[in-house]
Amino acid sequence: LSGEGTGYTGVMWNTSGTGTFDNASSLTAIYTASAQDLLNGSVELTLVSYSNAPCSDATDMVTVLFIQAPTATISGNAEICSGTATTIGVELTGTAPWNLEVNNGIGSLVATESPFSFEVSPTANSVYQVVTVTDATNCPSAGTGEYTVTTMPVPQLYLVSDTAACANHTVMLTVHTSETLDYLWMPGGYITQSISVDSTGVGVGSRTWTVTATGSNNCTTEASVNLTFNDCTGIDEAGNSAVSLYPNPSNGSFSVIASNQVYGTFRLEIYDAGNKVAYSQNN
Repeated sequence: LSGEGTGYTGVMWNTSGTGTFDNASSLTAIYTASAQDLLNGSVELTLVSYSNAPCSDATDMVTVLFIQAPTATISGNAEICSGTATTIGVELTGTAPWNLEVNNGIGSLVATESPFSFEVSPTANSVYQVVTVTDATNCPSAGTGEYTVTTMPVPQLYLVSDTAACANHTVMLTVHTSETLDYLWMPGGYITQSISVDSTGVGVGSRTWTVTATGSNNCTTEASVNLTFNDCTGIDEAGNSAVSLYPNPSNGSFSVIASNQVYGTFRLEIYDAGNKVAYSQNN
């Protein structure tokens, strides 16, 4: 409180409520409202300044309105696989909208209705709390309660990097892990740790194989690899390089042509589509 006056011999604050002053005879007294004051919603505070006779005492009055501070209550717990999402609910009182400040890196959130919910995806055990809440009246308060999230480990694994093979070859895809897991490969629906893939039913071109691995705690990890089957028949042209072949493809008889002078001793090896040496010559 902050009162002003002149020519007085003393002052005294009075209340229409049941609260208390820290020093009722001070112009700058502090008034602490009672629970009943807050319930009533307002209180009248009167300042009396005393004068010597024949002057009369002077009074002035101020009405203080109490706005109920908002509340934000959070509670509960969840057990999730590391990195997956869970929803946390918050019960709010006050006047919408509310501005919430939540710990653990969540930061500022705006709620327009109660209850309000938000998602978290922690990778380690975490406890979430509403640090502060402010409603439309601009009244702030601290949140109450906490929400505990316990995380379970997900399978750790890896696949080979994207690879390519000739259309008549077989490629083995294996999940590398030190854990005991259940597997599901797609396409195909295979449930083994390793699968053999060839171009039968797939054809030439690229395709993605995805494996979902499930641990004993029912947490899953997904990994994918792109496998390309190429048509390896014939001999690829050398393009703009110094050495080229023609005709290509051929019936087995072809010429090796150097577009520029090439010096040195060379070894010629010709491989068939099965990657076997069909012809070789030294010097």
